[in-house]
Amino acid sequence: MNIRNLRKPSPAAVSRVPKWVDWLPRGGWPVVAVVVMVMCAPGEHQLAQLAGWDHRLAWGMPVCLIAYAGVAATVATRRQRGAQGRLTAVVGAVVSLAAAMAAQPVSHLFVTGYWSAAPAPVWLVVSVSCVPPLVLGHLMHVAASHSVRGETPAVRPSHGDESPAAVPTRETRGRVSRPVSHTPSQPVSPTTQPEVTQLLTRLKDGEKLTAQGAADLLGVSRATGGRRLTEARAALSKVNGS
Repeated sequence: MNIRNLRKPSPAAVSRVPKWVDWLPRGGWPVVAVVVMVMCAPGEHQLAQLAGWDHRLAWGMPVCLIAYAGVAATVATRRQRGAQGRLTAVVGAVVSLAAAMAAQPVSHLFVTGYWSAAPAPVWLVVSVSCVPPLVLGHLMHVAASHSVRGETPAVRPSHGDESPAAVPTRETRGRVSRPVSHTPSQPVSPTTQPEVTQLLTRLKDGEKLTAQGAADLLGVSRATGGRRLTEARAALSKVNGS
């Protein structure tokens, strides 16, 4: 009898994983996030009261910091490296995390009596009072950094078969809006050639791009980014085929 075979677990035993183990990654993260927000909210609420807000209005401080951290982290994660607005979003995510971390020990120092809150220090009142307008200003900057760039492609032709004198009608708009890369006989417009080349280079390097990723990389709208990505993929297929 082979002792090694007795000690080796069967494939069925290895693949049998309890359901609660699979649930932890999906359900554990939101639970932890909610618990952390509930635990941090009283400290941020107290700092807002020390800065001069009343009891009810002070609850806006934890909501402000939570929303700020969530928006900044989401934008920093979704926008690719080099896209406009990503750097400021990363800075905002770091600042929001630092502000949330600093609020807890500072508020606890006042609660435990190590620092006196009668009256509150000037530096605390000034710094906490500046948080809401700074958060609003930075969020507006992050939002505008992408929306303004996304409007620029509307003033120039999107395809090689369009000219300033040829305005697409309702009957021909569906045919004009198709990417020209589907028809090899139609060359890519010189206006869009640098954008297609930039995406083609990234595709050659093995990078997987989506329509939104291409739009963020080029600083254009999602629809235009999708068309440029289609043209770049068609060019890559033609190069690989040759």
